[in-house]
Amino acid sequence: MPPATYQYVLTGLGATVFAVDQRGFVYLNVNSIDSDPPNPQTYQLTVQAREVDTVPIRSSAPVTITIHIVDANDNSPQFENPILTAETAARGGMRSIVKVRERKEEGREGEWSLKVEATDKDDGLFGSITYAITQVDGGADTHLFFYDQPTHTLMTKEDLEPGRSYQVVVTATDGGGLTAQSIIIVVVLPDTVVETSTSISLSSHQSTDEETIQTIVTDLPHSSSPNSLVVQLGDDRPLYDLHYSIEGGNEEGKFTIDPST
Repeated sequence: MPPATYQYVLTGLGATVFAVDQRGFVYLNVNSIDSDPPNPQTYQLTVQAREVDTVPIRSSAPVTITIHIVDANDNSPQFENPILTAETAARGGMRSIVKVRERKEEGREGEWSLKVEATDKDDGLFGSITYAITQVDGGADTHLFFYDQPTHTLMTKEDLEPGRSYQVVVTATDGGGLTAQSIIIVVVLPDTVVETSTSISLSSHQSTDEETIQTIVTDLPHSSSPNSLVVQLGDDRPLYDLHYSIEGGNEEGKFTIDPST
C-alpha cells in the first residue's frame, strides 16, 4: 500500500496572515506584520492534517498554535503642533503658561492652559513617553520653566522680563529612545497699570477756620505696582477752581495726586 498523502488545513484568526505548506511548515504569508493598534498582538491558529484521496477521509486531531507578535520600536513620538505660541504674566508665583483663542460661540476670548503632549503608536514600553525641557533660547536658564508631566502643561514660578519672548524646547522621548521636539514661543505680557479694588469709608469735619476737611480711608494691596490707582477724588463734573494737596502722612513721598483724576 503506498504511503498516505496529507493536506494541512489552517483555520482561525490569522489564517490569511499565515499559511502552511505540505511539509507542515507554518510561515508568514504577508509582506510585513505589526502589533501596533489596531492590529492584533496575538494570533491563534488551528492546524489539521487530512488524508488525500481516501474514503472515508481521515483527519488528525487539531493542533492549536498561538503566535505572539513581539513589538518593535518602529514609531517615534509625535506632537500634534510642533510649534505653539502662548503667553504668561511677568509675575505672579506658580502659574501655567496659557494660550488665548477666540471663543466664537460666546463672542469673547478665553484662556486655556497650554497642553504640550505627544503620542506614540507603539504599545507597552516603547509607547511610554517622558518629557524634558532641553533648551531655552537666548542663553536663558532652563529652570525658568518646568514641565508638569501629570497635566502635560508648561509652567513657571519665576519673575520674567516683561515684553520678552522665550523659545522653550520640550523634548519627548519614548521607551526605546526615539525623540520628538515641540517649540513653545512664550510671550511675557508687559506690566500694566492696575486699578485696585478699594473699600472706602468717608468722614468729614470742620477745622477752626470753618474749612471742611474730608478724610478717605482705603485699602491698598502690598503687591500693587507703581502707578496703581489708589482712589479717585471728585466726580465727573468739571473741577474748575478745585485743587488738591496731601497735607500729611506722606513724609516719604510715596503718594502723588493726579489733578485730572
